[in-house]
Amino acid sequence: MNDLDVLRGTLREREACAPDPDDVFAGVRRRIHRRQVRRRAAAVAVVVAVTAGGLVGGVAWWGAGHGRTDVAAPPSVTEVPAFPAKLMPPPMAVRLRHPLPGFAQTSWTISPVGEFGMLSSSSAQYEAADGRTVVLTMHRTGTAPEPAGPPVPLGDGATGRFRTVSPGGERELVVPGPPSTGWVSVLGSAGVPDQTLVQVASSLDEGAVDSIVRAVGVPTSWRIVSWSDGPQGNFITLCPEVGARQECAEVRTTTGVLPEVYDSVDLPGTGTVQSQAKPVRVPLDRRVRVDGVDLRTSADGRVAARQLDPGHWSVVRTEAGQAGIVAHVAASLLYR
Repeated sequence: MNDLDVLRGTLREREACAPDPDDVFAGVRRRIHRRQVRRRAAAVAVVVAVTAGGLVGGVAWWGAGHGRTDVAAPPSVTEVPAFPAKLMPPPMAVRLRHPLPGFAQTSWTISPVGEFGMLSSSSAQYEAADGRTVVLTMHRTGTAPEPAGPPVPLGDGATGRFRTVSPGGERELVVPGPPSTGWVSVLGSAGVPDQTLVQVASSLDEGAVDSIVRAVGVPTSWRIVSWSDGPQGNFITLCPEVGARQECAEVRTTTGVLPEVYDSVDLPGTGTVQSQAKPVRVPLDRRVRVDGVDLRTSADGRVAARQLDPGHWSVVRTEAGQAGIVAHVAASLLYR
């Protein structure tokens, strides 16, 4: 017997100890199935984690204002392009060199150019506690009237003449200037002595005024037609050098809080060109930003307003002018 025969005999003896092939294959199938289940479970876990992360991020994004009624969306703000303009302070105005005893200045008006029926002039009003008033006006153009009264010396070689201007007792002291230089009027209400008017005319001066609006942006080819200040507010009228009165823009600054609706009837103007414009009542519900300044405007842009400080607000209006100019004028205001 050779080695090969010995090997065959040994295999035959151990054949009965070998496992059943079907059982072997069944065990292999079970192990493969278990591995597949574990792999699927792991994949599902990853998907769940990613989905959960996406949901958390989605909830955070949605909660930031999408579909939430308790989160206010920021107001829509429109940027307005730049507009060429020159910042200008109030023109020089007539005033007194010395205080007027018993009277305090209550208002002033400056009309640098004679336009739309307004004379080129500067005036200041003084009022006593009992209601008596003195109005000093420097007319830069025109010819002085010639009262019939005798000349009254005023100092420095100047003279004036008195005239009675109303049956109620108003008196006016007329002071002619050199040829082509205008003239001065000092008007006193009833009860103001002639000597007080002489004192005013003798203290005539010109200089800077006290204005809550220190400067305004005047668009190129525009000019200041009038600037006034008094109990009703501060008024500026700007007009194009060539154009109709309806194209002018009026700036009004007053006390209080900027209203939601602008009503020109509730804010009567005095001594301004634009105060003759048609009444208007419009909501200020459009928001724009000009040169970093936030404004509220009307839908057509012809009314623009801003809160200057906690106690003052300004509104700019044009009846038929360019809407873009209105916003730029409102944003340009410098105030004390």
